Amino acid sequence: MMGQTLIASAGYLVIQDALRTVHPLTLVTFRFGGAALLLYAMSKLTGHLAPVPWRAHRQFMLLGLLGVTLNQSMFFLGLAQPGTQPEHAAMLYAMTGGFAYLAGLLLGTERWRLVRVSGILLAITGASWVLVDKGVDFASGSANGYLILFVAVIFWALYGVLGFGAVRAHGPLRTTTWAMVYGALFYSPYGAYRLWTFDWTLLTPNVLLALAWLIILTSGASFYFWYYALTRLEPSQVALFTTLQPPLTALLAWMFMGTPITLTLVLGMALVIAGVRLSQKG
Repeated sequence: MMGQTLIASAGYLVIQDALRTVHPLTLVTFRFGGAALLLYAMSKLTGHLAPVPWRAHRQFMLLGLLGVTLNQSMFFLGLAQPGTQPEHAAMLYAMTGGFAYLAGLLLGTERWRLVRVSGILLAITGASWVLVDKGVDFASGSANGYLILFVAVIFWALYGVLGFGAVRAHGPLRTTTWAMVYGALFYSPYGAYRLWTFDWTLLTPNVLLALAWLIILTSGASFYFWYYALTRLEPSQVALFTTLQPPLTALLAWMFMGTPITLTLVLGMALVIAGVRLSQKG
């Protein structure tokens, strides 16, 4: 999960840089198409595309709709809004563990555990502290971006909880592949329009490098790592690792963009890590 967390944290910076040139929904089109082809080829070559019952495909379709089509479209749109900062977006995704645990309680897949709840609350407190320190201005247009991202987080949490059974039954690679393929298919009618109206001269070397990162690492490796972790941990425990993304994203922003690191960031990171360890003990 640490590898997935690093890829996702760096992805916030990579995506926002590419969004300065390419419309978010066009970027989503390239990401979906490329990732679906890559994962399908990987699954085909490794023998992970054996026939499964139609009931399993219905589940893959639901996962593709929630985790790929809806989640990623909302994520790109939210990150593209004026004033939205990568570390703020990462903070909202840090709330995935709380939503996943709540969904699990409602669906009967999780049990009430005080230690687990305490870890989730501690980690979310640390992530929220980082956000407050950065000073989100809800009086400006940036609030629109965060509201869109909030919806994206709900879809992502449901993707993890509802995919728990599928990944245990069919494995992480097959589940990830079919979810990505169906997600891309659901998006394809609008995606075709985005490509038809796209100015292909915008595909500069920097944009191509960003697309390679998104397709190979963020969509391919990261989605696979997420579901692989579900074969070892419960959904709320896996989702809790997203609480590491805000401090890690801020750290990467300092290294590559010169964004200063504050004392609040350091303390928030300590709370997040403590919450992750406490939750795993639960």
